[in-house]
Parts: sequence; structure tokens; C-alpha cells
Amino acid sequence: MNAIILNGLAYRLPETARLKLESLRGESDAANAGCRQLSETLRELRVQKREAEADADRMATGKGFQRSYPKDHPTLVATRQKANRASAEICRITAAVEDLSEHWKCLAGLVKNLENWISNLGDAGIESCGAPVAPDLHKGESIIDAIERCRRRVRELAANLQSVHAAPITSARAKQLMRNQVADIAARGTPDIFPLIEHGEQIAWPKLDQKFSVSTTGGHAGFARGEIFDPIAMQIWLHRDAVVTALDREIEKCADDKSALDDAARAGRVKELLADMFAMERDEESLIETAAARDFKIDRRQDADPRAVLGLANSLPPPNR
Repeated sequence: MNAIILNGLAYRLPETARLKLESLRGESDAANAGCRQLSETLRELRVQKREAEADADRMATGKGFQRSYPKDHPTLVATRQKANRASAEICRITAAVEDLSEHWKCLAGLVKNLENWISNLGDAGIESCGAPVAPDLHKGESIIDAIERCRRRVRELAANLQSVHAAPITSARAKQLMRNQVADIAARGTPDIFPLIEHGEQIAWPKLDQKFSVSTTGGHAGFARGEIFDPIAMQIWLHRDAVVTALDREIEKCADDKSALDDAARAGRVKELLADMFAMERDEESLIETAAARDFKIDRRQDADPRAVLGLANSLPPPNR
């Protein structure tokens, strides 16, 4: 997705949301640039360390010099100190690079998800729901604790949502779908007798499109397609009621109506869970903003709800969960 397209998408947003997206994108770019700059500094320090260590080795052994330096010689001591300082600085900057790199990865992933979500909105109207109100902290709870509490609750709600999606359908719904499938196969298995009636020709028996593997005497393998008689479809056409009755028994034996959800119950539960997740992610975003106002940076989750991050309305499509 190029910059022109992204800018066009961003200008579909309300001003506050657009400015926040641009700020996050700028912060991501700055973190990336900072990582590159620190990596270059590391490269230079490693060169300095190698050179200082090599100089100290030559001084101590006399290689390249007319004589070796005693271990307490000021020049040798200073050279070793230079190598040690470079080594310590390498350790410090390496840790800084790791922290900044992790920060950049979080930001880059978040921005990418925000932009992908916006690009998939189509022509939907984008409405703001205003800045969230920071929730009250529990007794003895820090902002970090509160953010983790929100994130833990989001994970719990997401797990519940997966359970709802994975819940089986009811036996009544299964029977309805089974009857539809049987009717489709029976229709396919019905012989066409009109050629016989109208012209005394052969009955058109049900056919099944089939893929065959073939090989030649030269050892070449491939595939071919053709039609064969469809005995299963015709048997279901002949014994449709018996097949339905038998499948009813199998559904009753295997169904788990205690865990099952009908379409209305599933849709209602999904809507309720998504609303709870959105409210919790709004709280999380508000706490992150509160921490930032106190000069305390906390990385957002890469999969944070774009609507919560950008202050957009719950009526917009949620991200894929």
C-alpha cells in the first residue's frame, strides 16, 4: 500500500483520528530511524574496540614496536581502558537497540493493522465517538496494573468469543440442513425420462463429473475428466425418506444440544462479547494515553481494536477476531 493511497484513506477519518494515525505512523518511522542510527553507532564502536584491543596486544607483546610495554605503562593502560569503554558502550547500546527495536515492531504492526482495517471499510461512514474517559484505578493499582487487567479481560473475552464461534449447531438446525442436502442430491439423482417419452430414446441417468488419473506407455502421468453414472444420487432419489429417517437417528445420537447455539443465540452472544471487548479496549487506550501524558510510554498491542485506538464508533465493523 503506497503513501498516496494511505494518505487518501487517512483523510476519510475524522480529524482527531487522522491526526492520531499520522502521529503513530510518525512515531513508528522515528523509531525505525533510531534503530538504524544506533546500529550504525554499534558498528563504529565495534571497530574502535577491535582496533584498541589490537593496539593493546601489540604494545604488550612488542609486535610492530621496538620493545614491549610494561603492563602498567600509561599508554598501554589508556589503550586498554579505551577498549573497555567501547565494550561497555556496546553493551549499553545493544540493550537500547533491542528495546527500541521491540518498540518499533509494536508500532509498525499496529499501524499496518490500522491501515488495513481502514482500507477494508469500503464506503462505510466513519464516525467518531470521542475520547474515552479514563477508568478509575482499583485500590492499590498502578496504571500498568490497570492496563494489564484490561488486556487480561480482553484475552478472556476473545477466548469466550472463540468458544461461541466453535459451539455446535442445534440438532433441529442440523436436521434442517441435512434435509436440504438430501433434497439437492435427490434432485441430482432423478433420471430424466423426457428423451424416452418424447422420442423413444434412452433415459438420461444421473451423471457425476469425475477426475481420473491417467498414464501413458512413456511413463507420463496426468489427469482427465469425464462423466460416470452417479449411483449414490440415484439411491437417495429412490429411498429419500429412509435416508432422512436414518440420518435423523444419527443426528440425535451425536448432537450436543446442551452446548449448541441456534443462529439467533449465537449472533446475540457474539454481539454482546464484541461490545464488551470494545469497551475494555477503550479503557485500555485511555489508560495508555493517561500514561503518555505523564511521560510514561507503554506500547500498544499490535492487534488492538482500531476503533478504540482511533476513537471511532462501535457501529463500524470490528477487526477480524
